[in-house]
Amino acid sequence: METSRILAQIIGPTLFIMGVGLALNAEKMREIGERFLENPVLIYVSGFIALTYGLVIVTLNSGQPDSAVNSGWPGMLTAIGWLFILGGIIRLLAPGVVTALGRKMLGARAKPALMTAGAILMAVGGWLAIMGYGFAG
Repeated sequence: METSRILAQIIGPTLFIMGVGLALNAEKMREIGERFLENPVLIYVSGFIALTYGLVIVTLNSGQPDSAVNSGWPGMLTAIGWLFILGGIIRLLAPGVVTALGRKMLGARAKPALMTAGAILMAVGGWLAIMGYGFAG
């Protein structure tokens, strides 16, 4: 459980701050996303980073003997790790798919979608931070 707490202390605030940035700067984030999609090197490097980050999360969190890792907030950490792994693999093996999907996502309704994504990241990140730092008991 200690490993889960440490991971939550790192991942929770990171996701929360990312969410605040998305929600407050949705239009600027859309512009950043468009520029990101124009650069295959950034897609590849972000895939490497996401895959590595996900493997670290899953390896550390799943390697614990505590069965609670598979449920509750530690289980959410593992699920987030698997999402990072999946995102990393897709970016590394199919950057064209990332570009095409990204362009669709950054269309006319990007601002409300980015603001919603920001709210979700704030909620998940805030919850993980609370659990990681022990504010919930």
